[in-house]
Amino acid sequence: MDEREPVQTALKRATTAFRRNGGLLRTSEAVRAGVNRDTLRAMVERGDLEKLSRGLYRLIDSPTPTHPDVAAVAVEVPQGVICLISALAYHELTTQIPHEVYPAKDRNSEPPRLDFPPVRTFRFSGAAFTERVERHKVDSVTLRAYSQEKTIASSSGTRSDLIHASRHCDGIGSRVDSILMHL
Repeated sequence: MDEREPVQTALKRATTAFRRNGGLLRTSEAVRAGVNRDTLRAMVERGDLEKLSRGLYRLIDSPTPTHPDVAAVAVEVPQGVICLISALAYHELTTQIPHEVYPAKDRNSEPPRLDFPPVRTFRFSGAAFTERVERHKVDSVTLRAYSQEKTIASSSGTRSDLIHASRHCDGIGSRVDSILMHL
């Protein structure tokens, strides 16, 4: 029997686990799927996996994520909710490119510990945290984000500021206007 056969079996099992989860797994999820931590390290060294952040891996030959930073935060901070400028960008309601991902967390929860991407955490409690949360499937990851209406309302000072801003954003203005009518 070839000594490499158990290694090849472990690599195949790991690859299958990643493919079942859209190419993205946390270490704890991989271990629950029967993947050894040594196998993860070996796959990174071989170039089969990319380490996105502490404890988060992506299968190299999986499709490139459409929102890689937001997806990474959604996996690493599953109880968080994408908010403010990150939610505006996700909903395609801004032309700004966020330099950080903005997750909202419950006021009493632990802060996220991520090496990458950069995050700026906001703390909310009660209804401010729980209302108008939507779930979206992004690159096989469940993403929690505030609704377009709540995002717009919480991202600017007044309704008149929003209306003025919407007039100056090509292609976005009419979408913002239609959302504002429902506020």
